[in-house]
Amino acid sequence: QNTTVIAALSSQVDALQVDVGTTQVTGDDPVYTVGAIDINSSLVSVTFADAFSNGGISHALDASLFNVTEVSDYTINVQLRVTAGASTGKGLYRVYCRRYKDRTTTTATGDVYRDYFLGACYYRENQVVLGGNVRIRFESTTEQFEIIVKRSYQNDNNADLLDNSDSWITIEKHTFALA
Repeated sequence: QNTTVIAALSSQVDALQVDVGTTQVTGDDPVYTVGAIDINSSLVSVTFADAFSNGGISHALDASLFNVTEVSDYTINVQLRVTAGASTGKGLYRVYCRRYKDRTTTTATGDVYRDYFLGACYYRENQVVLGGNVRIRFESTTEQFEIIVKRSYQNDNNADLLDNSDSWITIEKHTFALA
């Protein structure tokens, strides 16, 4: 009985919302990584090129943090690729979208709120591809996020640098209105 009531209420709520559009926050092209980003460390923040303020997100040039300037739903899509790593053995890496709340400035991180798992991949033959996507409802203009890579294991400490020509992020903003 409760399931029936919940389903009925859910369909009423869905009927009240109308999708009025999607904004390509990062533009028509992805924003590529920048710098010598070595994922063979316990945790690394990924830096992205291009400064912009569009569709509710702002990003400083060559920074890792993305600041929320409009409350909304956003889809974050990421691909990170190592094509010529120096590690000779096998390894395992995971990529996350790390969400922060209660930032005081646009350059300092707020409080870690949650890590959204985007994917994991096995490193071998000097290559790895990581990525995934997540849809997040940012609830405040004091929130921010960044993409981080965590090493699960690797048998050496050699540099495994991201290929900046094949590592990127795209962000879309979803706008809804009451019907």
